[in-house]
Amino acid sequence: MPSMPPFSRSEKIGDYAKLCGRVRWREERIASGDGVPLAICVAELAGSRVEENGKQWMRKKKRTVVIYLQGNGSSTPPRLPSLSSLLTLLTSSSSPPSSPAYTILALSYRGYWTSCGRPSEKGLTLDALSILSHAHITYPSTTEQETRFVLWGQSLGAGVAIAALAAEAEARKQQGTGSGQVDGVLLETPFTSVGDMLKELYPQKWLPYRYLGCFLWNHWDSKEALRRVGVCSWTPSPVNSMANPHYNSGQKEGIATHSTNAMRLPKVLILHAGKDELVPAGHALKLESLCRRLGMDVKRVVVKDALHANVITKFTGRAAVVAFLKEIGHG
Repeated sequence: MPSMPPFSRSEKIGDYAKLCGRVRWREERIASGDGVPLAICVAELAGSRVEENGKQWMRKKKRTVVIYLQGNGSSTPPRLPSLSSLLTLLTSSSSPPSSPAYTILALSYRGYWTSCGRPSEKGLTLDALSILSHAHITYPSTTEQETRFVLWGQSLGAGVAIAALAAEAEARKQQGTGSGQVDGVLLETPFTSVGDMLKELYPQKWLPYRYLGCFLWNHWDSKEALRRVGVCSWTPSPVNSMANPHYNSGQKEGIATHSTNAMRLPKVLILHAGKDELVPAGHALKLESLCRRLGMDVKRVVVKDALHANVITKFTGRAAVVAFLKEIGHG
């Protein structure tokens, strides 16, 4: 529901600037793979100057680029204060001198905020692939700087992130093309599929809704997308080894052998809201279990007092996100 609440598409970054502290956001435009104009909000903090042996230097050796994929309702600007708080924590003066710079690219899908077009599963997946490609082109790894990339999806955005990851892995495996490596995936309040949600919301077998899954236009089947990632990716040792108690040889789920084009499996963080009023806890558990069977390095954190939409406003949620992004950045 990109137009809910009313007038959300007319909101501006400036409406929330005071709540973003020292973080300054700017709106940029990119084109999706089919030419649809998209809006993105961009902010970056390179960290303060650190004095070492009497000399000052900027933290330019490492950069972590976070691609934020929002949930279904509202627009991008209201989400910027929470993202700003996390960005400030990541680049605080208490960080070690070797801390990376951080950049957040918050995508407005087609039909959302000031982006053009109409939303669909195919379209949103293409939008996510396009911003991933844009990120790799804009912030490439060079001899002077190493860049890590993280996909962060919230609710619907988690499904978009996994779908984009699967499409990226398939492009690299089958055609030797693709935008580039994804080092981390953060799934905030994810669900396994729209069909599964229908069954959860309408458990009564006498109601027709639970049987309508095959007629859906948008499925967002994250379980199937994760299996596609496993088939087209490889896991560096020691995660994908017989010594790993969660390792599966691939007979059931399918795991690719290491090849030049295959994408390395990213680290995964799953955040589940303890008081989620929309998505039952079983969805996060199923996704975690599947990630382990595929050989992924996955961690699940339960934010006990959080509702579906406010996980990162809680201390446990913020701490988990900051720790995960720092782990990726320093990896």
